[in-house]
Amino acid sequence: MRRCLKFGVLALGLITMQLAPAETPATSPKPAKSEKSDKADKADKAAQLDNQAGKINIAVPLNQPVKGLHLPFYDFMGRLKMQFDAETANRTTDNVVEMKALKVETFDDKGQRDMLVHFPTATYDLSSSVIKSDDSVEVRRNDFVLTGVGMEFDSKKRAGRVLSKIRMEIFNRSAETSEPSPTPTPNGP
Repeated sequence: MRRCLKFGVLALGLITMQLAPAETPATSPKPAKSEKSDKADKADKAAQLDNQAGKINIAVPLNQPVKGLHLPFYDFMGRLKMQFDAETANRTTDNVVEMKALKVETFDDKGQRDMLVHFPTATYDLSSSVIKSDDSVEVRRNDFVLTGVGMEFDSKKRAGRVLSKIRMEIFNRSAETSEPSPTPTPNGP
């Protein structure tokens, strides 16, 4: 199978590479398949490519702080899925990158921002793809804002957990459910 390289340019001219299979219909004739098995094959290939692309490699040199780090991450179809923006980043070991003023944005399949997570300071473990912070964090979506102290965020699963002092504000509850939100009364419910 022939492969092609995709290049992404990062802040300060650093370059990352992602290996992806190239579509080459002219190179090898394919036997005729049923439409159903063809769709299943495409779904399997898509899942494999997504898993390969799931590992995030941040091209920051060891013990050389980088300012203004901007890292977009794309799925196998070329859609923006996540984006890291950090004021500074410093790789302290082969597997750990420390970041300050980190903003992680996740996107849905239509390219619309799904979630925004703010970390004043965070460490990113390249081997597990987990971002950890002991500082205050804020998670923001169009339907809620969650704040707390300490967080673990798995960038592969795009899911995390806040560790303590959790506060959540939910917006527009009536739009999410078919029943209207209860209106507060002066003497209680």
